[in-house]
Amino acid sequence: MKKKAPDTTLKNIRVLLFFSVVLTSLTLYSQKNNHLIKSTESTAVYCEVTSLDLLEKAIFPDCFSIKFMGVSHKRKKDGEPIQSRIHLLIEADSFFEFTELSVHGIQGKTKEEDGLTEEERYDSYDCNGYIIQLRDFIISDKLIIKLSVDNTN
Repeated sequence: MKKKAPDTTLKNIRVLLFFSVVLTSLTLYSQKNNHLIKSTESTAVYCEVTSLDLLEKAIFPDCFSIKFMGVSHKRKKDGEPIQSRIHLLIEADSFFEFTELSVHGIQGKTKEEDGLTEEERYDSYDCNGYIIQLRDFIISDKLIIKLSVDNTN
């Protein structure tokens, strides 16, 4: 007696329907929550402190721009040096690059207690004649960085 081959067509249709439902629901979910990942833009002025939220871009008059991409931290024990890195995307007419500026401190101590000067605490970066100086880093209900940029060109 010959065995009947299993009906794989019905099985394939079920698998196809399952993946279609999953793909559709993920697409709908990402469209529904798209507001969570939208980036914003703001205009900025050279030599003034500019505040940026996470994923916000500051655009300067000559189309130079900086976008706040994220933050990473190194956890340490109390009394040891700590470092937070601010990840930035820098763009201008002829170039773009990713860079990091760091915030330094001492774990378990406030800014007033750790004894660091502003120059020791916040990094600066020279990018093709644009000097980017990190001025502050705030963690509250959202991440905020404050930068000042000087165009030496």
